[in-house]
Amino acid sequence: MGENTLLWIGVAVVAAALVVGAIFFLMPHDKFITAQGYRIWKIPKEAENVTINYSLETKVAQLYKEGRLFLFEGVNVGGGVNMSIAENAARTQALGKIAEFLNAKVETFRKVVEGQLQSVQTNTSDEEKQQIIETAVSAYKGVTQVTAEAIVSGAMKYASWEVRKGNIVEFHVLFFYDPSNLLAILESQAMVSDTVKKLGQQGVDFFKALNSVLEEGSKGTPMEK
Repeated sequence: MGENTLLWIGVAVVAAALVVGAIFFLMPHDKFITAQGYRIWKIPKEAENVTINYSLETKVAQLYKEGRLFLFEGVNVGGGVNMSIAENAARTQALGKIAEFLNAKVETFRKVVEGQLQSVQTNTSDEEKQQIIETAVSAYKGVTQVTAEAIVSGAMKYASWEVRKGNIVEFHVLFFYDPSNLLAILESQAMVSDTVKKLGQQGVDFFKALNSVLEEGSKGTPMEK
């Protein structure tokens, strides 16, 4: 085989490698919403106008590292470009998912409290135990309601983006739920704090039950869609 032939083979190999590399470079790559370098939510490759609330980035990254980051996506699909209306609609959908999440945790909380009472040897009647359980659940609902109101206000919105498909525009918003807010709310609400103290005297460790719920809720959390 002559030197010219080897030369042309080498040129062909290099050219092929360049073509493959160019194709790979030009192909759209996966996109992610990030927080301090952590990939927390996968978004479509064609997503545009991506915005992130960087004032919340440190908090979101910390929750992610602790395995306590709960994310909820809302989507509005329409042909218009009124972003205010689109965002409100997307937020409503996200809040529906958050409400569903919080309601599901109510039953988990109830079971944890029931378990605590069963492990405590007292002369409390079944009726009195049920009343204690309902008091604990009521306190939990009060805390989650305040947290939900904070989310409604937009305080927990972390990111948004658009996906255009012809004349159709999808507007996406990403909210996060901060479990640590529950503890802060407890400390700020005298009524709830008093209830927690009384529950402690009756054999219910409210904070321990709350932590159990949060740990259970962190299982299977969709860090990446």
